[in-house]
Formats: sequence, structure tokens, C-alpha cells
Amino acid sequence: MLWTSLTLVFVVTAGIVAAIFARPVLAARRRRRAALSPDQARRLADAVPLYPRLPTAARERLARRTAAFLSHIRFVGCDGIEIDETMRLAVAGQACLLCLRDGADVFPWVREILIYPDAFWVHHEAPDELGLVDDEPRLLAGEAWDEGRVILSWSDISEALAGADHNVVVHEFAHQLDFDAPGTVGAPALADYGDWAAAFGEAYEQLRREGSPVIDPYGAENPAEFFAVAAEAFVQRPDELAAAHPRLYRVLADYLTIDPARR
Repeated sequence: MLWTSLTLVFVVTAGIVAAIFARPVLAARRRRRAALSPDQARRLADAVPLYPRLPTAARERLARRTAAFLSHIRFVGCDGIEIDETMRLAVAGQACLLCLRDGADVFPWVREILIYPDAFWVHHEAPDELGLVDDEPRLLAGEAWDEGRVILSWSDISEALAGADHNVVVHEFAHQLDFDAPGTVGAPALADYGDWAAAFGEAYEQLRREGSPVIDPYGAENPAEFFAVAAEAFVQRPDELAAAHPRLYRVLADYLTIDPARR
């Protein structure tokens, strides 16, 4: 009887462990099989202003990655805003511009996206990197959490769609790529950081010393913010970024496997 009980416990435990390990594999398989509907595929071009500059193969990859994104991330409307398909496609399509390289998974650790109508106030009680606590609330257009949540302002997303210099979706999802590389700050997970460190270090120091005609000065705050604003510039102002910071542009183009400044 004791042996039977122990065997049963082992079988049940093994089944639980197998289910835990199988879950991410099955989730990844579902993401790979996801596909946009014909209507979503037609609307993707309007949801991603960079779309006309992408070659056909990149457009097809973007559609697949956007479908994978939508298949596993929950959208939540805040302060009375109702989430519609235009919003979902705008966020998913622009975020997935960062995931077009071969073998890239689509932010599997991100669970939900909160969308506010406009910029929102936040109050953090946790100390910053200097150990200081800011008592004043801050008005933000977006925020990325390393627990798998992204918060965005729809009015700021709309401005990016209309051609503004800033792109809050790209900014916050660049932070998510940074979170996925815990051994570094200001970079995604890479096999070799040599070229990245050289190009980003050079442009970062230049921004701190003398500014940049294309990269937001907020990037001088720290390497993490520099990566985020550089990614924004690559998506929103590729020609200008390539002209002002060719080495930085080339490293980003190689990583993202798209070259929007090349006509």
C-alpha cells in the first residue's frame, strides 16, 4: 500500500512538472501558428507608418509577428477608453518592428498592455538608482514594467502614427527588450556586444557632450533611455538618424534586420 501511494505521488508530481515545462513550449507553438485575418492584414499598413519602407519579406514577417503578439497579450482600457482593433494593431504592429530578426520570439514575457486616453500620472515610492524617493507624481506617456506590463497613452500613440518624432510604443518595448537581457543595460540580448557597445557608447557620449539633431536629449539620462530613444529615432526618423549617426544606425539596422533609410 505504501509503495502504491508513493508511486501515485511520483506520477502526479511528474505530471505537474511536465505540464509546467510544456506550457511555454505549447504557448510558443500557438504564437507561431497565429495569423492575421484578411481585414487585419489590410489594416496593418495604416497601423505602422514605416510599413511602406519595408521589403515584402519584412512585411510578411511583421504580419506573422503581429498575429503572435495579439494572440497572447491582453489589452486593458483605462479611464473609460474602449480598446478597438485599430488600437490593438497600432500597438502590436509597431512593437513587432523590434522583433523581425530570424528566430525572434514576440515578447513572451509581456502579459498585458494598459492604454489610457492621454498621458497619465504615476507616483512611485520605490527608490531610484541613487537610492532617492521622488515624492512628486510624474506625468508619463508610457511606462514599461519588468513584471510583464506596459502602460501607454493613446494620444501619444496617435501622434506617432501622424509622424511625430516620438514613438511611445517603440520606446517602451525597447525597454522590454532591455529587461530580457538582465546582464546588460541599454541593449537587447546579443551573442556579441562588441559592435553594439562601440556604436552606442560613441553616440551616447556625443549626446551627453553636445546633443544630437535627431536623438531626444532624454536619452542622456542613462544607457537604458538612450537605447529607447535611439530605437524611436530609427523608426520615426530613419533618414536623419542614418545621416547624423551612421554607425549607430547601422548597428540598429543589423539587429532589427530592416534598413528603412535605404530607398
